Amino acid sequence: MSLEEVAALVKRKPEGFRRTWRRLHQEVGFPAPLRGLGLVWSRRLVEAWIEGLALARPPANDDAPADLSTIVAAQNAMLREAMTRR
Repeated sequence: MSLEEVAALVKRKPEGFRRTWRRLHQEVGFPAPLRGLGLVWSRRLVEAWIEGLALARPPANDDAPADLSTIVAAQNAMLREAMTRR
């Protein structure tokens, strides 16, 4: 997926996403671009990451704060599993 496609999926402007994808990768486990292809991402990994965010979000009426380390760990595990299926 191109930078523009990924930015649209994560609901950001392409310019802003270009500046922040590394931070997203380091802090919340966003997939890295495919090696040797520039800013091109695997559609399957990006969609899995987005689905993981939706699954890891606490219900709207939950008063307990979300433990981000647990969410990130779950997303990383899901990405590792997705990458081994290649």
